[in-house]
Amino acid sequence: MLTKDKQTKEKKSLPRLTVKNIENLRYKRRPVIHKCTRCGKGYQLETSLRRHQRLECGVEPRQSCQICGKKFTHRFKLTHHLASCRRKREYYETI
Repeated sequence: MLTKDKQTKEKKSLPRLTVKNIENLRYKRRPVIHKCTRCGKGYQLETSLRRHQRLECGVEPRQSCQICGKKFTHRFKLTHHLASCRRKREYYETI
């Protein structure tokens, strides 16, 4: 059985999560190892650099918005844009 003095010492020795400690828990960015020779964009993995060079770098955007005609390289970016573009169109049609 612990005495009252030992219990308070054990409680005091536990680290508290303060703002300083929480900031230290954030993930650190890994250094950029592989850089694109065409545009200079950096990647941690060589496979990511190859995908970038094959699908993104120097490739004309294929996905285009049917409402405003803006072009995107990725479909998920177009999907997000369409949602906001529709909201804007609906807003201006009601005015």
